[in-house]
Amino acid sequence: MSSSTVTARVNSKQFDGLHKLTPAAQQIHQGSGTTPAALSLANMDALLDLIRPGKPDLILMSRRTRRLISQYARSTNSPFVVSYSAFGESIASYNGVPIFVSDFLSDSEVISGGSYSAKTGGASSSIFALKFGEDALAGLEGDRRDRR
Repeated sequence: MSSSTVTARVNSKQFDGLHKLTPAAQQIHQGSGTTPAALSLANMDALLDLIRPGKPDLILMSRRTRRLISQYARSTNSPFVVSYSAFGESIASYNGVPIFVSDFLSDSEVISGGSYSAKTGGASSSIFALKFGEDALAGLEGDRRDRR
């Protein structure tokens, strides 16, 4: 990583978040200027196509976004599918990729120039397609409470 891509932060050991971790070439923006747009299935497909090789391991989104997608899926014949585990738990997926919810993703993100600019103050939300592995996204966080 070149020094021009490193951003200053208060705590150098703190995780900066998925927005900063995602390179511009791996981002697809929905909306223009400061106005978010409705979800486009073409852009969802393009998002999954950015993950190479193979498919993402999961799609990460806010609860509100998942609710809106579930509502859409119930009203149409879409690639969003909700199935149920042996324990009756609903499992949402898009084109075979499971959808997970994060309470750390905001539904009030601000966009500027059509892309993410701040976590609060707006009306948009991000969706991330993640692949884990040695040459993909990896992370480890220690818990000091386990020390003796």
